[in-house]
Amino acid sequence: MSYIPVQPPPTPHRTGRTVAVVGAVIAVMLVAGFFGTAPLRRWWSERQTSSATENALPTVTARRHIARDAEVSAPTVRILRGHRQLVAVVALACRGQCLFSADNVGEIRVWDFYSGETFTRIDARDLRLRRAILTPDGKHVIACGKDPAIRSWNGRTGEFVRDFRGHSAGVTAVRWIPGSRRFISSSFDSSLIIWDVDTGDIERRFGTAENAETVAPTTVEDLAQLTGHFTWIRDVVVLPDGKRAISAGNEGVLFTWNLETGTFVDRLVGHRTVIMGLALSHDGRYVASVGSDRELIVWDVEDGRLLRRWQHPREKLPAIAFTPDNRTLAVGGDDGILRVVDVQSAEERVQFEMGDAAITSLVISADLEAICGCADGLIRIQPIDTEK
Repeated sequence: MSYIPVQPPPTPHRTGRTVAVVGAVIAVMLVAGFFGTAPLRRWWSERQTSSATENALPTVTARRHIARDAEVSAPTVRILRGHRQLVAVVALACRGQCLFSADNVGEIRVWDFYSGETFTRIDARDLRLRRAILTPDGKHVIACGKDPAIRSWNGRTGEFVRDFRGHSAGVTAVRWIPGSRRFISSSFDSSLIIWDVDTGDIERRFGTAENAETVAPTTVEDLAQLTGHFTWIRDVVVLPDGKRAISAGNEGVLFTWNLETGTFVDRLVGHRTVIMGLALSHDGRYVASVGSDRELIVWDVEDGRLLRRWQHPREKLPAIAFTPDNRTLAVGGDDGILRVVDVQSAEERVQFEMGDAAITSLVISADLEAICGCADGLIRIQPIDTEK
């Protein structure tokens, strides 16, 4: 801080100049006030209307800055600290303003994505958490784990709301159904359930193969005859139209379902091992699946065909997420490197170093920022250029 010396009392000449300057400033303010009243009133009205319609959302800042919870570890990498264990879930909600995360111990956090401040913190350790979601309006946190019950909390206060009971074994995934007040869950009991988030009621149960005993699958050809699951379901995704879902698990087959009727629609066969996870493109055209043998396959959902397959080069299963343009798939490895792969050619376009820890969860923002949950408990955020 520079030292400013005390100035002597102004001379009459300086006083006159000061008065002139002050008068000019006042005149400018009056003119600005006269001509700027309408825009200001309109802005305030729009702000009040926006606040009234979004009262379920936490208040977030509009500016991007590094908060005291975050730090820059490299010229373009932002780090959020808070979790102390492996970050198993990262997701965006509230039109990209809220970042949602959960670790494998059961701590759930809702963050202001731009400032890095934590709005809500939930202790779900007794759930032995596997997956969790924040509803698009930010009102509900829904989590599942090794327990057959699914739990929900208030997304703003962190207060427990209710249990959802209906599965008979551990729940592996929960996904929101767009355009509704419902979500879907998958389980080790080989079933899918659609729930009403506000009442906790079961709307529909389906997913189990009706012909499993008849087919008695032992070969890939047998799997191609199944009309559903007969063993563990490990993941499920919902298409943007809210009318279809795709599930996969130990059969190594992806099944497509009509959510309005709960009926089987189609199957995608190509994996040689258990399918561990799924990722859906933003437009719903492609779904990516990763097998326990670390083989990645991208499928064309509309055409029902295998588009590309390749082997992940690392030893552990990758975290995967489509970029907003739907043309590339981001693949996070246990070496801390994020690889961006072209969907049509399976060629690697570019790599980004996200740190030394394994990338264990991943989402790409609309602004092309890679948000990586890592094994060391940190969340690393970095802009990515997929055209390099």
